[in-house]
Amino acid sequence: MKILITLCEGPHDVAFLYRILLTDGFVNSKLKLSEYPKPLDEYLSKQAIGEKISERKLEDVRERLLPSDVLVRGEDELVLLYAIGGDGKKKLRSQLIKDIRSMAALTDPRAFMPTSAGDKYAVFYLFDADDRGIDKRVDEIGAELSNILSVDVKLTGNGSKCTIENIDYGAYIFARPDANYGKLEDILIPLMQKGNEEVFDKAESYLSTYHKPERLNRLTIERNDKGELVEKRKSKKGSKFDIQKSKIGVAGQLQNSGATNSVCIKHSDYLTFSKIREDKSCQEIISVFGILLS
Repeated sequence: MKILITLCEGPHDVAFLYRILLTDGFVNSKLKLSEYPKPLDEYLSKQAIGEKISERKLEDVRERLLPSDVLVRGEDELVLLYAIGGDGKKKLRSQLIKDIRSMAALTDPRAFMPTSAGDKYAVFYLFDADDRGIDKRVDEIGAELSNILSVDVKLTGNGSKCTIENIDYGAYIFARPDANYGKLEDILIPLMQKGNEEVFDKAESYLSTYHKPERLNRLTIERNDKGELVEKRKSKKGSKFDIQKSKIGVAGQLQNSGATNSVCIKHSDYLTFSKIREDKSCQEIISVFGILLS
């Protein structure tokens, strides 16, 4: 079996990739943990149950290395989609990749006692270019892998791959079409808006009219000098306003009431089979999945 571990920055990325993979013949996995190939079955079971869980902090429990979604195609291709975080989660990615190396070593037919001999692992990074640019991001991923694997890793560009110790590593950077910078929403929003321009224009107008920057400073309840409970706004902003993400949320509520942006991306009809199949960036992503699963 070919097993592809996909490392995304957040749940929006996972939801988008989920929709893309459906158009390429993948389906949601119905496998029980015990039905995954060895030793992946035991690894996921341990992550789900937790070792010495009563002795761990809640923060540690929340950071179990479990995929957000799992998809399969036929009986030979398995994709695990992780929303593992961006720059601040290097430690988690490092641990997961080291765990993958250990599992891959056990499936190598040359191992002393191989398990599920013939299974092949691959790792796929998908990050935003942001204002750093595609090339810089690819270089950063190469540097991160070099540090984790203790070898010199060179990725030659967007959508490229390299092979280290029988594991393929690939990278794709989300950016504005035909540009060197940007993020997931620069691909996602135009696709969702196509044929739904009025809905998204109205959503943007609503947000522009009613957004008040000062309300980003969240309310908190504290005790004053007299020991009385009082409500006040924090001096620092609690979140960053992103009109693109907010547009998805507002428009998404028309079809998925009370749902998160991830659910709206995953299930709304703003994304369709034909849109994804005709979009250059989506087809580039499918192509890299194909290369890493080959």
